[in-house]
Amino acid sequence: MKYSIDFKVAEKRMLSDNFFRLALQSENPLPTINPGQFVQILPKHSNGLRLPISINDVVSDNIIYLLIRIVGSGTKMLADIEQGETVNMILPLGNGFPMLSADELRKGKRILMVGGGVGIAPFLHLAKEYAKCGITTDVLLGARTEKHILLEKELSQTANLHIATEDGSCGTKGLITAHEILKEHFDRIYCCGPLPMMKAVASVVADKSKCYVSLEERMACGVGACLCCVVKTADGHNRCTCTEGPVFGVDFLGW
Repeated sequence: MKYSIDFKVAEKRMLSDNFFRLALQSENPLPTINPGQFVQILPKHSNGLRLPISINDVVSDNIIYLLIRIVGSGTKMLADIEQGETVNMILPLGNGFPMLSADELRKGKRILMVGGGVGIAPFLHLAKEYAKCGITTDVLLGARTEKHILLEKELSQTANLHIATEDGSCGTKGLITAHEILKEHFDRIYCCGPLPMMKAVASVVADKSKCYVSLEERMACGVGACLCCVVKTADGHNRCTCTEGPVFGVDFLGW
């Protein structure tokens, strides 16, 4: 079930010149939101075109957070929003990350999340959901430099955080795919970020059935009508990222 809900901007925090975080509050309790799902948000002064944004966190029954990178006119409109203003969102959209079952978690399974840049966004919610089950996950965050690292404090409070920066200004120097933790055994790996990075991570995962990626295809409608977010999967069929994703198993994609 999808809902169109008005939210009040409870907080806007600029993280850098290109990234900001919104806390959005509804007057009524929200529907169940699974980690990895997204919203379609309507910026003020837009021509009616909504923007798909990954849900960063859910902190109560009526407050969600969005982590946003300014990349175009739409996200610039969102960056201009002020505390106390109202925005409309359609949610929850898409299929989220498949979580391990309670029985599997009791067997001591290990979980790794790999995020590049703003791709780290959905993992705060996911890490917290696993923490509710008594599981401390590992999160590997990759960025160009230390100043591009996002939500380090928030993630370190609920997960074991590992960092790789290309210039070595924080954590391990080099690309995220060269980090030593990727050589360790994990029972489930989640990945989100630039497509080349996700494909590179998938290439070093021995068991593809354990790895899931969240695609960042261009989405307009969010309900599978416009077909602009179609991807071809291993079976040769076209799948809508907005309705059948954005999370897919890498074996299903044929990576």
